Amino acid sequence: QASKVPSYTTTLRWRKAENFKETKRDWESFWSFYWLYKDFPKHESSENFIYAAFASANGVKNREKAIELGEEYIANEVWKQFRPDVTFIMANAYRKEAKAKDELAKSLDGALATADRQRATDAKAKAKEYYDRFFDLCDRFLEVMPEHHYSRDFINMMGEVYFRRKRFDDLLEK
Repeated sequence: QASKVPSYTTTLRWRKAENFKETKRDWESFWSFYWLYKDFPKHESSENFIYAAFASANGVKNREKAIELGEEYIANEVWKQFRPDVTFIMANAYRKEAKAKDELAKSLDGALATADRQRATDAKAKAKEYYDRFFDLCDRFLEVMPEHHYSRDFINMMGEVYFRRKRFDDLLEK
């Protein structure tokens, strides 16, 4: 008889994570949502699990996990409910990280030490990687949802990056 009762494990773990969130125990909430998703990636509510983990990772400023979860969310084309929010947050994060790497590289321009020159080279390469990912996310979003209210924000962010980097030909191409 008891074997016929559905499992409430996911429901209880979701409530536990929400309780952590409501009591401002943000790190515990993040890890609870994270492991809920990782333990049940095929659950019917897995889209909610990953989004809650993603939002919590952003809340506690765990960029590494936020990027991991955001990329995983975007890679699953079946998930649509939070796609605009995830894509916008991810694109903005890549833009900010790229800008920080650009600034680091510029601050190390003309460095005499070999280690500093290498850091500048690495920062430039990472900035390029982040900018490429930023533009990829923006372009894909604008192709799929050109009428969405975030589209204007994506276009503004792209224009700001083109202007700041003085890439006017690329801007005109778009």
